[in-house]
Parts: sequence; C-alpha cells; structure tokens
Amino acid sequence: MAIKLFSHDPDWIKQAELLIFDLSRLLGDKASRIDHVGSTAVLGLSAKPKLHIDITLRPDIEPVSLCPPFYLFGYANPGIVRREGEIQLTRPAGRRMFPYPPSGRPTLLAHRLCLCRSGHTASRHRRNFRDALRSDPVTAANYQQLKQELVARFDPAEDWERYNSGKTSFITNVLSQLRT
Repeated sequence: MAIKLFSHDPDWIKQAELLIFDLSRLLGDKASRIDHVGSTAVLGLSAKPKLHIDITLRPDIEPVSLCPPFYLFGYANPGIVRREGEIQLTRPAGRRMFPYPPSGRPTLLAHRLCLCRSGHTASRHRRNFRDALRSDPVTAANYQQLKQELVARFDPAEDWERYNSGKTSFITNVLSQLRT
C-alpha cells in the first residue's frame, strides 16, 4: 500500500485534542504529559491522516503495565520495538473511548500511541522537532518537500523503513541546531 500524503486538515488537531481528553480520563495521574506530535500536529504540513500521540508516564509507571486497558479499547501492539522504554500501540479509526464530552464527535482518526518512560529522550525529541516545524515555516516547507520526494521514490509496501530512515538526517540536523 503506497503512502499518500494529504493536505493538512485543521480537524486533525481538534481530533487530537479529543483523543488527549479521552486518554487523560483513562490514565488519570499515571501520565505526566500527553502530547500530539508528528506531522498532523503542524498547521499547513501535509501528512498521512494518522495521529501520533506521545504519553510520558510518571517515573514509577512502566509502559508495559498500561497495555491491558488499551487492548480493551481496540488498541494493538504491532510488536515493533524502536527504542528501549517505549511501547507503540495502534488503533484504527473508530469510536471514542468514552461518551463524547466536550464534543459530540463519536469517532476519531486512526492513531498511534507511544507509551514512554519518564525522561524518555525520543519523546522530548519529537516534541522539540514538532515545535521547530511550528515555529519555522522554512523548515516545515523543507521537511514537507523531503517527505514528498521520499513518497515518490519509495514504495512503502516494500521500502517503509527506507522511507522513514530517509527523514532521519533531516530531523537530526534540526534537533542539533536547537541545541546550539
């Protein structure tokens, strides 16, 4: 299945806010922060219509301990371990977890959750990269152009990893500029 980038839809940010509301209800005080990261979190940036949410847990909570409640709400663990201290869960588009305040919207887009240990550097890097794209239109435009070039170059059904790794040096460069 080929990757298709869609023009930014402002509804993505609204849907992320609703999802964060539901996640806050589910997790209570187990999460120290919940962040909408990834391209859908950046106004004007093309993206795959799939939300990416990072959940940073309190220091005494391990990500694996929180998986069972998510399974009850239709989440799956694809078994991909990209980083120590992080578990990724995915869910297709579908009904929200709870009755629908603060909005009457009953459904949400497909999304990925990253349950991260407290102090997890990848989660902080994703927030910093998102903020860099939000604050610098030139960087955001360059990133969008790179993503479009990678989509044209690789068939994700066969080269998903090459598509993703093709973005790594750009992201690393942006993050290194933030540290200077």
